[in-house]
Amino acid sequence: MLTLVTQAALLAMVVSLASAAALVLKDRRPLYVRFAGLALSVSAYYLAVFVDALLPAGGLVRVRLIVAGTIVVTGSLFFEGLLGESGSTAATRRRDAVVVAAFILVLALSPWGTTNVVAVAVAGLLILTLGTRFWQMEQRARRVELAAQRARLRYLAVGGTLALFGAVLDGLPLLGLTWFPSVGGVCVAIYMYFLSQALLRLRLLDLHELLGKAAVLSTLGLILATVFGLFVVWVGDRPGLFLFNTLVASAVILILFEPLRSALEQATTRLFFKEQLDFTLTLRALVREIASVIEVPKVTERVLDVLYDTKRVTHSSVYLLSPDGLSYRLAAHRGPRPATSISHRVHASFFARLDEDRSPLIADLLMRRMLERAPEGGTALSTPEVNLREQNLLDSMEAMRADLCFPIVGHDRVVGMLSLRDERLAEAYSTDEISILAQLAEQMAISLENSEMFERLKERDRLAALGEMAAGLAHEIRNPLGAIKSAAQYLDPASVHGDEAEFLQIIVDEVDRLNHVVSTFLDYARPYRGTFAPFDLNDALQKTVKLLRAREIPPGVRVRLALSRDLARVMGDAEQIRQVILNLIFNAVQAMDGKGRLLISTRPSRAGVDATLQDGTARLGVIELRIKDSGPGITPEVQKRIFIPFFTTKEKGTGLGLAICQRIIQAHGGTIEVRSRRSRGAEFIVKLPVALQKGDIRSEKSVPPPVRDVPALAAPAAAVPVAPAARTTTP
Repeated sequence: MLTLVTQAALLAMVVSLASAAALVLKDRRPLYVRFAGLALSVSAYYLAVFVDALLPAGGLVRVRLIVAGTIVVTGSLFFEGLLGESGSTAATRRRDAVVVAAFILVLALSPWGTTNVVAVAVAGLLILTLGTRFWQMEQRARRVELAAQRARLRYLAVGGTLALFGAVLDGLPLLGLTWFPSVGGVCVAIYMYFLSQALLRLRLLDLHELLGKAAVLSTLGLILATVFGLFVVWVGDRPGLFLFNTLVASAVILILFEPLRSALEQATTRLFFKEQLDFTLTLRALVREIASVIEVPKVTERVLDVLYDTKRVTHSSVYLLSPDGLSYRLAAHRGPRPATSISHRVHASFFARLDEDRSPLIADLLMRRMLERAPEGGTALSTPEVNLREQNLLDSMEAMRADLCFPIVGHDRVVGMLSLRDERLAEAYSTDEISILAQLAEQMAISLENSEMFERLKERDRLAALGEMAAGLAHEIRNPLGAIKSAAQYLDPASVHGDEAEFLQIIVDEVDRLNHVVSTFLDYARPYRGTFAPFDLNDALQKTVKLLRAREIPPGVRVRLALSRDLARVMGDAEQIRQVILNLIFNAVQAMDGKGRLLISTRPSRAGVDATLQDGTARLGVIELRIKDSGPGITPEVQKRIFIPFFTTKEKGTGLGLAICQRIIQAHGGTIEVRSRRSRGAEFIVKLPVALQKGDIRSEKSVPPPVRDVPALAAPAAAVPVAPAARTTTP
């Protein structure tokens, strides 16, 4: 006979099966499998209740009792995993559950198995076992370090107690009490669904939102059921109108469903989650706003200002990757100042995590993972050998004063980090809010890429204008220079005595120097027209150093070569690369003021460069050339401007030496960068792509890297020496 009890039992069975399937299909981790075992036991019990109601004289009473015994075992195993029990305590409780289940089995198979006394006794054992588990969950909540985890356990303990109480009401008719509502199946169904969502949704705010959505669906269902009832019930015993009114009611429900659901969701959200709604709308507007901004400082400042103004953030910061790629440097922040730099040397685990996974870092999830591994009653640090990496990640996030870290990924690498914290709350952001914040980080990455592209376009336009100006400038300057020099030489300084001869010689020397500046300027502005061919970088280095040792390197400078053997050949213009080497060595020698150590080394690099080959895009190998001196070093302020044309710290420098070197290397498809610390010297790192050989699996022909339309020096090194570049002259 179908009654409210049987319908509730059917609901509990279906919901339990669906919840178990949702978890197991998502992931087969041990806790999910244990939940699936509990859900199957509950489903089997309520299936027996449903079928037993349809059979005459309760033919499945013994089956119901036996299945109730399995709930004791599966429930104990699940809550053991949920509470993280281990060791002798877990073994004892597991043994107790098996003993209780065995006793229930004996009672069910006894001659009195179908009596009410046995049913009441089994119900009492089930209530005692599960009630003890809920009490243990409450006790464990008091010892948990994280406030959010403590609240989660208490939710589950209270919900389980209420579900158990509802199930008790279903058994009261056995005692002759029939005036209580039979809602145990409904309570169990709700608790099993909530329990599965508590496992899937790892954040406390997600459970709050889940409760809000449940309220929306319940209200919506009640309203639609009322509409359907009003259209159908009034028909009464007139079958002719029943089908018509049913169709009309269904049409009305379909029309009302979507707008009514949206209106209820908005009303519930504004009533219970207004702060979260405003935060979400603000973030979405911010994502649209920064899409049209390409200046990096404006993007970072705007993002931090808006986040801070929402009152949902007490600490926020943006870190950007340093030019050497070895650290993230603080670009801007709001709230208490975080660490200025997150370096690879100090925070190696943080960098390793970003290389492996670009997903957001969430502090409370890291802490929860550590707590799950800790023994019962222990702390997160009870297993340091297991939790070392998570602890290092938490230390890095603490240095940034962050509970959330969103990688800003551009050009297939993490170019920055958006960090947030609300110190007033634990788990201050829901999963939906974290998802929108991740979209904000993605848009910041796009803005950074657009900014970089815009700077390249500006540089190209600037160089184009510079090239057009160069020819006219050379004509206007060189002609007067030629006339001045000719006049000075006509006067013949050798035939003039006294100060006049010295002045004439100064005129000649300064004219030559100015002519050299003009020539260098023209070389910088002239498009590159080099000839590419494979060459041995080690051989070029050895010849260059041998030449310089005899002429330019002072005796007090000790030069050491550390060249990698069997180094692949480099594709490029050997003379132009020798010119870069000459310039870098000259700079190093001048920085050391005639004495010190100069290390020149080569090695293959783990990195690569992308090049378009005949059979598609491939990643070519890279050779690193490093030139390191023991001079006073280069200050961070100078490092930022060292490759800018005409920037120099020398009295007679042109500021074009390193700018020309950079153009040459870029024209070869490589990179050049500088690393330096005060009083510890400077190191220039040049990376050049290797030449592909015949038979290479990526191409049958040696394909040089594409020649970029970048101005560089065209004259050979022996003809026009490059002026030394700017270096710091700190005492």
